[in-house]
Amino acid sequence: MDTKWVGRFGFFSIVSLTTACASGPPPIQTQTTTLRGYGEAVEMTTQAALDQTTFYATSERVFAAVDEAYGRLEIPLTIRTAGAAARLGNAAYRTNRIEGQRMATYVDCGQDRNGRLANTHEITLMVVTALKSVADGGVEVSTILSAVGEPRAYSGNAIPCNSTGALEDRIAELVGAVLISDS
Repeated sequence: MDTKWVGRFGFFSIVSLTTACASGPPPIQTQTTTLRGYGEAVEMTTQAALDQTTFYATSERVFAAVDEAYGRLEIPLTIRTAGAAARLGNAAYRTNRIEGQRMATYVDCGQDRNGRLANTHEITLMVVTALKSVADGGVEVSTILSAVGEPRAYSGNAIPCNSTGALEDRIAELVGAVLISDS
């Protein structure tokens, strides 16, 4: 999908609408941004990351475990839909750290002479976890993450960021830990 950056939450709106209408796990979204300045144009392509893990427990237990995982990560839930198309997450979570880790652990926004932009910019995450029952009795847990960064110290445009996969892996790890401790 080829889109132009239309504002701070333009990409979030596209992803949110797409994931809300999908019957399976959230689709992987690709965004192309064209930056123009000083007579040059640079195109950047970013792709929202998707992590899938299957857990063998009831849908209710897995839903509760995902809820607890977000709580442990201190990510407030603004999306919480139970049932056949269960989803939990936050469409616009602004943060500088998760579990005490700087944001470059979780997202890559590039770097400049001051270092990694994920650590110097205000990061807004869209992170959604979807649950889907699979034929063999398990529950597939799919997490999709997309992010943008905005400069903290000066005015400037929001920049798209790529996931490192660490947050998606951490959510799956915490879900597994909660399910084991509940056994």
